[in-house]
This record gives sequence, C-alpha cells and structure tokens, in this order.
Amino acid sequence: MIINIEEARKTILPRKMLLLHLQSAVGFQIELWQVVDVLERLIPSDYDPLLWIEERGSQVSGTEEITMKDVDEYLRRLGIHAREGTPLRSEVFRWLRIGILYYLALDFMIGILKKRRHVDFDIRAWVSTAATHVHDSTEITLADVDEFLR
Repeated sequence: MIINIEEARKTILPRKMLLLHLQSAVGFQIELWQVVDVLERLIPSDYDPLLWIEERGSQVSGTEEITMKDVDEYLRRLGIHAREGTPLRSEVFRWLRIGILYYLALDFMIGILKKRRHVDFDIRAWVSTAATHVHDSTEITLADVDEFLR
C-alpha cells in the first residue's frame, strides 16, 4: 500500500491535532468540575462556585490576579465571614485559584478550537456535553472528532 504523504498531511494530521485539542478542552472541563465539587464540599451552600469562577475568570488574565480580597468577596456571597489566617480562608483561596486556572485553560482551548474550525454550534456546550459522557479526556476519540466536524 502506497501512502501519499501530502494527502496524509492534509487529512490525518489536522484530525489528530483537533483530537488533541478536544481532549485538552474536555480534560480542563472535567478538572474544573472537580474543583467546583471540592469547593462545594468545603462550604455547602446554594451558591454555585462555578458562577463565581466564570465571572472572575472572565475578568483576569492569570491566577496571580486572584487575591485574598477575592476570597473574602466569594465568602461574603456565601454569607460567611472568615478571619485572616484561618485555614478555611487559605483552602478556599487555593481552590479558587486552581478553578480560575482551569477556567482560563478551558477558555484558551475553546479559542483555539474556534480558530481551527468554523462551526455553527456552541463549542463550549459541545465540550461540556462530551465531558459528561466520559470519565477521562483520553476517551475522546477520532469518532468524536468526526461528530464534531459534522
């Protein structure tokens, strides 16, 4: 069997790259949800930590911009006042920063997917739906790429 290198470069490599980008995006979505689970276990509340992470994540360019002042604001939304130096405050700070990091990474990957492929649907929704069907981003396959491209 003779393989045309130029044809392979045009068809196989772009699909493989798209697969890697989709796997990364789904992986970041799964990790973000796991951070939200940790935050919900730390402080049970009706308030969804993902809302705060998405809101704050859209305002910053990196986790170094998250401060203890942000933690205090988050805790206030939950109706909690934590004194400086308390373990709860430090733990919430740690997990909010991790959540922002995953949010920014997910947002970056979705931006790459939008640039690589013009589609008529919400890529973030596709990634979110795909993430609910797998336990690990490596479960995303070339069949998922084909579905994404349809």
